[in-house]
Amino acid sequence: MAKRTALILTSALFACSPAWALYKCTEGGKTSFQEMPCAAGGVVIKEQYAPEKLGSKPARPSVQEQSASLEKERLRKDAEYALRDKQNELDNFRERCARTVAVINGNRTRYNDNLTGAALAQADATAAQAQATSCSGQTQVLQGQVDSLQRKCDAMGCKAPL
Repeated sequence: MAKRTALILTSALFACSPAWALYKCTEGGKTSFQEMPCAAGGVVIKEQYAPEKLGSKPARPSVQEQSASLEKERLRKDAEYALRDKQNELDNFRERCARTVAVINGNRTRYNDNLTGAALAQADATAAQAQATSCSGQTQVLQGQVDSLQRKCDAMGCKAPL
């Protein structure tokens, strides 16, 4: 049993790859291959592992840098969501206004062709005009908010609206 364990451990040691390089050296017309660099500057034939030079590994960002990066990403996402929500609010408001004006205008077809019907039709036309004016004003306010959020989002590098 001890021989078997020793054999397995020895096999495992040989299976592990050490750090080495193979150099082809030519000195006095004679070519040799060795693991050590040549005295006269030989050629590296095969390099299995090149130990990293001290300081060659890129520096890992500090916790503060990581935190700042994550905060910037969170703010960018928040800006994207705010823009998306405001754009949806604007679209829904426009649809609601269009439906309201259509209902008011649809009422005019019910009136008889008499004086009372004409007065009611005129009142509905005035109401439709007032509603359209109110909608236009509110739409301009919402559009201004959307434009402001879009500029803020563009400055933060937001992606296309979600």
